[in-house]
Amino acid sequence: MRWSKKINFDTSGATPSACSVIVSVNGTDYVVAANHEVLLTARSFGPPQILELSGIGNETILESAGVDTVPNNPNAGENLQDHVYMPLGYQVADGTLTLDELANTTIFDAAYDQYLSNGTGPLSTVAVDGALLSLEQILPDDKDRYTFLAGVLKSVGLNGPYSVEKLQQYTLIVRDLITGQEVSQG
Repeated sequence: MRWSKKINFDTSGATPSACSVIVSVNGTDYVVAANHEVLLTARSFGPPQILELSGIGNETILESAGVDTVPNNPNAGENLQDHVYMPLGYQVADGTLTLDELANTTIFDAAYDQYLSNGTGPLSTVAVDGALLSLEQILPDDKDRYTFLAGVLKSVGLNGPYSVEKLQQYTLIVRDLITGQEVSQG
């Protein structure tokens, strides 16, 4: 297993520049020099953690943790929040393999052997399907939809205490729910 732990910066110039990355491979740390640039990709939680461990973040928070601040950026690592998510279950046609069947060790072992043999089968595909549905599609009955919206307004509330940015974001989400717009639109 390997993962990036920290970005090192050359601070000798006017602007700090990423010069290497500390990478852990099976518990051993290595320093990998950057020839041109460092591109950080580490899913949802990784980038803010790596940035802050590298010294990019809120100076007050970093100093309290004993991390030298490279640039003071109070926004780094500070906007993690829940995403609207509603799981839906559905019945598939007979003969369609689902993750439920893979709980059976005989079926899983056969799928695993198929994958190792030629890289095909159920373990070679993405295990999650998804769709973007409007609230009206999920709750077509007006009464159910307005009951749900009333619960959202009560739990989220628009009276704070929120930052101006979060208040604007929540206001847009609630507006989009009420007007039937897709909340996930960017």
